[in-house]
Amino acid sequence: MLFRSGLSTHDMAGEYARILENETGPADVMGVSLGGLIAQHLAADHPKLVKKLAVIAAAYKMGPLGLQIARRWIPWARAHKWNEIYEETMAITYTRGHKGFRYKVMKAFLKRLLLPRIHDPSDFIIAGQAGMLHDSWDALPRIQMPVLIVGGTTDKFFPEPLFHEMAARIKESRLLIIPGAAHGVYEEHRRRVVTTIRDFYKNLAVVKNSFPLPQTFAGQFFE
Repeated sequence: MLFRSGLSTHDMAGEYARILENETGPADVMGVSLGGLIAQHLAADHPKLVKKLAVIAAAYKMGPLGLQIARRWIPWARAHKWNEIYEETMAITYTRGHKGFRYKVMKAFLKRLLLPRIHDPSDFIIAGQAGMLHDSWDALPRIQMPVLIVGGTTDKFFPEPLFHEMAARIKESRLLIIPGAAHGVYEEHRRRVVTTIRDFYKNLAVVKNSFPLPQTFAGQFFE
């Protein structure tokens, strides 16, 4: 979906709501990174359209380091510095253990095919600004359907405490925190995350983690 200038995550949720209303009907919804921010408003404002919600690598707002990164990327996007954005995206989305042969092949493949195709930075900038301004704190108590939240302890965009605070504000929430995982938790720990999501949608037990409190919107733009 292409975004209009000035859209907020709340506005974007309204556009997705129209798609559900006109095309699919009520559905189980999953949002990853920026999609997870949008999905929070979708669930709060359109509860009849969302049966269950899975929010992956996203919290109710971005953390200080995430905001700092976003503020750096938007001027880079205006200057078409896509290589710099891409390099930093890959560096902070994945943990060191993921940067083996598969990481290098994926990085070379996407860099060669994706970057030359980016000509207009507007969609990236609009989405980035919406992510920076996102704060669903007041909307969270209005989310009444079951919600699964998945995050990592080293996510630079959404620090671990934000996941716990978000879960505490939602009446029927389940929280999966994966130690050592970064913003790419859904790729680095694909089997565990996918299994947890499937069990959640199938009404099987999902254990809420109790790890002690002690990185994109990036993944959304490069998936």
